[in-house]
This record gives sequence, C-alpha cells and structure tokens, in this order.
Amino acid sequence: MTWLIRTEKFLHGAQVFFNNSVMFEAACQASGNCNNDQRSFKAYLSRFLSLTSIMAPPTFPTIRKYLETSAVAAAQSCSGGSDGHTCGTNWFYSGWDGKWGLGEQMSALEVIQNLVAPYRAAPFTANTGGSSYGDGGAGAGKTEDKDVKLDLGKGDTAGAALITCIIGGSIIGLTAWLILG
Repeated sequence: MTWLIRTEKFLHGAQVFFNNSVMFEAACQASGNCNNDQRSFKAYLSRFLSLTSIMAPPTFPTIRKYLETSAVAAAQSCSGGSDGHTCGTNWFYSGWDGKWGLGEQMSALEVIQNLVAPYRAAPFTANTGGSSYGDGGAGAGKTEDKDVKLDLGKGDTAGAALITCIIGGSIIGLTAWLILG
C-alpha cells in the first residue's frame, strides 16, 4: 500500500506539467526556448505515465484523462511542414506552431500510441518471458569481473608509459606555447 500512496503523490506532483490536462514542458515552453532535449521530454513523460497506469491500476483514470486530452491536442499540432503532418511543440496552439524536430515527433507519437496502454500486455518479468533478472544489490555484490586481477605484461607497461610521456609532453609544450606565445 505504501508504494501506491507514493505513486499517487508522484502523479499529483506531475500536474505541474499539465495545463487544462494538456501536457507541456513547464521549464521552457512558455518562453519558446526549449533546447533539443527539452523538446522530447513530453515523450518520456507520456511513456512513463502509461506504464504507471498499467503497473498501478488505481492511477489509470487520472492518467487516461491526461493522455487522452494531450493526444487530441498533439494530433491537431501535427498539421504543418512540407508534408502536412509535421508535429509542433505547443499543443495549446490551434494547428502547427512552426517548430519541428525529432523531439516534437517523438512526443506526439508517444502520447497518441500510449492510449492503447489498457489493451497491451503488462511488461515482461523474468518469469513471463523477459530476459532481465533483478539484482537487489544493484551490482554491489561479488562478481567474477571485479575479482579478476588485471595482468599486464612488460609491453603493456612500456606502451602506457610511452603514451603518458607523449600526452604529458604535449600538455607542457602547449602550456608553454600559450604562455610564451
């Protein structure tokens, strides 16, 4: 039950990324200066909200409302460009806002395709066909790779020393050139 309460609190906190249930990038969209990374953040939020609605079914009604409203808004923004279906950043704008790129396309695709969340199977686990196994120690336990001593020969040591001298000499030479030049 604790995990559900925490999940619902996270979902409540995510409201900062919605205006009238339409998703937007709160950090930059209003000023119109989103960088390439920020232009794709709605894609990730859509994906993670969709997966949350599958893994925590009590969150489904709230998330579904957000995704449906945002998907309609995203779809109407995908009406521009030379092809007539390039998607924009601002989903509040009636039509294409003139912004385009991978982030805009990803965001619109994700929010629309995640409407099918209730119709797809839950994510695989190690017992239902998945190939990843959990490690409660997060890799901190003993592993074979960490326990193998590195065996360097004389040639390896000589090569490393040579490369170190070349890089060190280059740094000293460039520093002298900058100071004296």
